[in-house]
Amino acid sequence: MMMFRIATCRQWAFFLIVGSALVLCSCDRTLEWVGAVSSGNNLSEELSRLGRANRVVVMHDEKTITEVSDKSSIRAIAALFQRHPQHWVAISGVFADYDFVFVNNDTELASVGISKDVPGGDESRSRISYGDYYQPISAAEVASLANRLALKWPNHR
Repeated sequence: MMMFRIATCRQWAFFLIVGSALVLCSCDRTLEWVGAVSSGNNLSEELSRLGRANRVVVMHDEKTITEVSDKSSIRAIAALFQRHPQHWVAISGVFADYDFVFVNNDTELASVGISKDVPGGDESRSRISYGDYYQPISAAEVASLANRLALKWPNHR
């Protein structure tokens, strides 16, 4: 009777392990999350596109707040993201307080964002995002850019 229970427990353990592995492998983000635990993703190439913009559309809640066409302001926005090319974590559902849509003439080059909220609630950190990637950075860096652009910061939803 005891041998039967041990064999049954081993079978259940085997099925649980195999089943869990299959569930994890079915998620397209699993390998990216595993990779992000160590060093994260490098978005240098993607972020290099920001420098080709001749205007930036600033949005909040899918509404245009302002359009920036001043080259020094465009460079300042791009520089915030370009200073942080590495350690981007891929996760679905990244929402920003403000989105910056980089445009060259009528062609959208990229969309990036800033947000006050970071996982863990660390007040000294804010979050930048690019597509489905994000990373926490110094809150002072983000606040400086928001102040330069006269954006309400922090913007609590």
